[in-house]
Amino acid sequence: MTINIRQLYWVLMTIDATSQAMKKVPTFDQLMNPLIAALRDLGGSGSIEEIYQRVIQNLQLSEEILSQLHGPEVGNKTEVDYRLGWARTYLKKFGVLTNSARGVWSLTNPDMSTVDPKHVVKLVKDNDKRAKDLQPDPGNPTSVNDTEPPEEQTWRTKLFHILTKVVEPSAFERLIQRLLRESGFVQVEVTGRTGDGGIDGKGIARIHGFMSFHVVFQWQMEKTRASFEKRLLATLPGAEIVGAGAARLWNTVSALMPEADCQQRWVVKLDKAGFAVSTGSACASGREEPSQVLAAMGYAPGQAGRVLRFSSGWETTAAEWRALAGALAKVQQGMRPARTR
Repeated sequence: MTINIRQLYWVLMTIDATSQAMKKVPTFDQLMNPLIAALRDLGGSGSIEEIYQRVIQNLQLSEEILSQLHGPEVGNKTEVDYRLGWARTYLKKFGVLTNSARGVWSLTNPDMSTVDPKHVVKLVKDNDKRAKDLQPDPGNPTSVNDTEPPEEQTWRTKLFHILTKVVEPSAFERLIQRLLRESGFVQVEVTGRTGDGGIDGKGIARIHGFMSFHVVFQWQMEKTRASFEKRLLATLPGAEIVGAGAARLWNTVSALMPEADCQQRWVVKLDKAGFAVSTGSACASGREEPSQVLAAMGYAPGQAGRVLRFSSGWETTAAEWRALAGALAKVQQGMRPARTR
């Protein structure tokens, strides 16, 4: 088995950076009093989203902390959101919070301002242990040590996994058609090619029975990005995908381009072809010095200077990605190889 040292270095650096950032995320018990304060600010009650936004605002949590995901391989729930879920669970079992069927959380005592987190944790765990000893039921555990907060059960995570990893493209297209029809759309039609990893379609939305308008929709999944990367590597010998094989944003590709006489010619020539691309990493966009992110991944300054970044939006089509790959091939044909010294 061949080990790519650069990729291994990048993985280790990523794990270390994630570990360091995760240590800065407040623990669930540290979030209890900020959660209570947030509800007081909201007038004594609030939705999960309102509570989340008020907590991060009051605590002034950094983007580094807020970007940490809990189980990024299965969903997009942040670690702060996950730990707030546990804080809600403990405070509800402690009797400080209550929640409605619609997911609105409220203080049982509007005058409540703070709690002793250590006391809350100890009391809830003791009560759970006694309840479990009295009525042991392995099939329905009641302990707060379950994998997920009881009120959450991560249905969004499960749905995300099913839609992106389990459901076939053709089945996904049928699902979208059904959802649109259930939402009041008529003449719903899938216009994209079945099995292309995404969905394109159109329909007519009716408003109150007397007003209607045409709607077009599209959802491209990661297969579009993978197809572009495969085409890029096939047409540009010496190119390399940055972070290949690792979890990345679905709409962004960073590629180490083949050596050329003038790296900026890629940007200029692609711009003339109708494609706006960037150099380096997103964290170093607009800077002339090499990206610190790429340096941490093991790329030398000369290599970091050869990295181009391609990003798309929700409206970007698979055809446009294919056109970009074609433009890259044409630009590369007109590039002079780098001069040797």
